[in-house]
This record gives sequence, C-alpha cells and structure tokens, in this order.
Amino acid sequence: MQKPNYYAIIPAEVRYSNLKPNAKLLYGEITALSNKTGYCFASNNYFAELYNVNKNTISRWISDLKRLGFITIEIERAANKQIIKRCLGIVQKVNTPIDEKVKGNTTSINNTSNNIYIKEKFVNEVMSFDYPKDMLEDFINYWCEGKKKLY
Repeated sequence: MQKPNYYAIIPAEVRYSNLKPNAKLLYGEITALSNKTGYCFASNNYFAELYNVNKNTISRWISDLKRLGFITIEIERAANKQIIKRCLGIVQKVNTPIDEKVKGNTTSINNTSNNIYIKEKFVNEVMSFDYPKDMLEDFINYWCEGKKKLY
C-alpha cells in the first residue's frame, strides 16, 4: 500500500481534546488526504490497513471525531441503500478558546523571559567596563533603541 505524501495538520482543539491519541492521528490523516479535494474519500478498510487496526476501531474513531464536531460525514447511497461514496470533511473552527491545559504556554511569554535575561546580561557586562557611568548608559540605550530605556 502506498502511503500519501502530504502534510497532516492537527490543530490545538483536536490535540488537546479528550480523543484517544490514535483518533487524533486519524484526524491528521484525514487532513492530509483532504488537501487536494477538500474531502477525504478513504474507506475504513484503507485506514484499518494503514494503522494496522480493526475497521470497527476506525469506525469508533471517526464517530468520536464527528461527535466532537471536528469532521463532517456525507454519505451517498444507491437506491438499494448501499453506500456508494463517503466524504469526510474537516470542520474549520474559528475563535475557539484554547484548552486550559495550554492557555499559558505561549512563545511570547518564553521569548519575553529570554529577552529580559539577555538584556540583563548585556547591561551587566557593559556596566562592568571601566568607563564613565553616563557613557555606558548612553551606549546601552543606543543598542537597545526602540525598546524600553534601560537607564
């Protein structure tokens, strides 16, 4: 079986949901297969072979993804009610709050902490030179231009 060569996308709402880990991975696979047409047409058998699990397991994962509102399922049936085609679509959630577990974990906080440390280190090192204090302060403020004055 040839595996697709696309990127999978698993947004925060899915990653930090209470889904089973493999259901989250399946979501990523659905996004990868949806990149070309906007929908994924793969069968449960396809996913079962891909992940080496039973197709009933895939069915449960898909049901969970739908129940939590992460995917849509459209089924096309023949006159005898046999399924002709199934389309799995990704639901684009906008302005959803980030899960409480990750609320405070932002790179802006990490970057701010690093910037403060770097500035403090810079100031301490410059101030250790044997020059008049006002000259050192001017030097620091020049090199930290556009930022809050340190002196």
